[in-house]
Amino acid sequence: MPLGLDLPAWPDLNRTPEAAAVPGWRAWLEWAWGIPGFAEAVTVASPTLAAQIGRITAGNLDDAREVR
Repeated sequence: MPLGLDLPAWPDLNRTPEAAAVPGWRAWLEWAWGIPGFAEAVTVASPTLAAQIGRITAGNLDDAREVR
């Protein structure tokens, strides 16, 4: 973790109903994905995870179970 990086609070993964939490989860992922070098590192480590994050941040995945 880079020094001085101010991370937002981790999203509440136990929020009910889950469908209402998806926009907050997506916003958190968009923020994290924008950290310089983070997307590239995840893509190298796990292309499948990176593709899933791409679908979520593009708004193409709204199912709470899959987003979580």
